Amino acid sequence: MGRLDSNKTITAKEKYSPIEHFVIDEYARYIGPVAFAIYIVLRRYRNAINELCFPSEDQIAEKLNIDKRTVIRHIKILAKSRFISIYKRQRKGGKWLNNSYVLTSPDYWINISDDFNQVTDKPPPSDKNV
Repeated sequence: MGRLDSNKTITAKEKYSPIEHFVIDEYARYIGPVAFAIYIVLRRYRNAINELCFPSEDQIAEKLNIDKRTVIRHIKILAKSRFISIYKRQRKGGKWLNNSYVLTSPDYWINISDDFNQVTDKPPPSDKNV
């Protein structure tokens, strides 16, 4: 992987997914690096109009080179933090498909200072330098 050539035209397949600074500065350390990486992958696949995406757990795991169980566990953290809403998808014949995810507005996200301990079983990270 090399640097982006400044003369190169970015094609539709090579688009980027911007992330707001406050998400990194205020939330990433609370949800953890794996949940944060999964959130970024979900943002990559989202429809910018309705914030809907539906990558499979296997697809997310492959993109991040992590185990599917890890994806499932951390998607639950994103849902408990209200970063996403999860919807089960089913074919007309009754076969279950992969989940659909809606990326929610930051206004809906968990309040870090009040609610963080409800999301994980560990205290929020400290600002102290160790």
